[in-house]
Amino acid sequence: MLMRKRGMTGGRIELNESLQKVSPSQILEDGLKDGFITIKQAFPSDSCNQVDRIMTGTKMVTKTFTKGLRNGTECKFPTMVARVWEALNVPVDKITRYLSMSKSPANLRHSWVVGVADPTNELPPNTVFVTGLTNIGSTEKQIFVTRSPCMEAKDGRIIHLISSKPRGMSDQNWNWLRSLSFGAVVFGNPEKGHRPLPEIIANGDLDGDIYFVCWDTVILSYIKAEPISDDEWIVENSKAESEEKTANVNWFDEAQAHISRIQSSVDLNELTGTLYKKAEQKADENRSDLFIRHPDAVAYATAYKQSLDIKKHGGLIMLPQHLHAELHDKFQKYLEPLSS
Repeated sequence: MLMRKRGMTGGRIELNESLQKVSPSQILEDGLKDGFITIKQAFPSDSCNQVDRIMTGTKMVTKTFTKGLRNGTECKFPTMVARVWEALNVPVDKITRYLSMSKSPANLRHSWVVGVADPTNELPPNTVFVTGLTNIGSTEKQIFVTRSPCMEAKDGRIIHLISSKPRGMSDQNWNWLRSLSFGAVVFGNPEKGHRPLPEIIANGDLDGDIYFVCWDTVILSYIKAEPISDDEWIVENSKAESEEKTANVNWFDEAQAHISRIQSSVDLNELTGTLYKKAEQKADENRSDLFIRHPDAVAYATAYKQSLDIKKHGGLIMLPQHLHAELHDKFQKYLEPLSS
């Protein structure tokens, strides 16, 4: 995910290693020093531009957007977010009430925004700044953040929200951040030796991931999010893992070969859907007790998330042995036993 910096001019960009998806061409022409960038999507999105209109009050939102809020096609609120809220202590009637109220632009307090790294490098670590929120005079110090898929209680986090200029940030950078329109959650850069905050939010990253944010004060007052443990923050073997990833020079060819196996693709699509349904089923069977925290529900949810990556890159899905028997025989070859 590329984000412009304050004061940057000209056509140059800073290319992070994570953004270089293929190795340099083996065919070189004299004097050719350019590269290619595929622009998948531009931000802010049309939906976020409409939310920005609500916040600034400078323009009326369109009738199409208002209609989309009513029928659920704009600022979508997926069932999985509601289930995470329920697991985090939000009463079902409060969730239902918010869903009903948020169908009106005046009561909308959530949206999907793109995650970006702090271009100023002056936000405190483990904090976020949501562009455009300060335009409504928000003084909230917390915000709910998650991403899709969110199927475990720990996938939804309460994060410290920067709503006033932090100590150490220049006036120029603060004013520039505040000038940005609604549509991005800016993550403060991590402390040395700590994992980036997006990784701890449903295993996200900043390569274009879209994050669900909610700033509704009533909902926030009920949420009892799981605290981030020290083990989650600490980076282990990051250098070794990085070397292992860069050592496989054939990864792109292998990924293409995997994707081209039609029957495997069909099976994995079906398995992915099955794992999702099983996770919901196990949680619902224990709704009055552990709900989505039930060990079998967590195991199926974790397997579901793994299946999304395996469809693209190959590999096996880790699932406790006692759950293998609940899945069709044709799926067994995609499973790896995991001790219960």
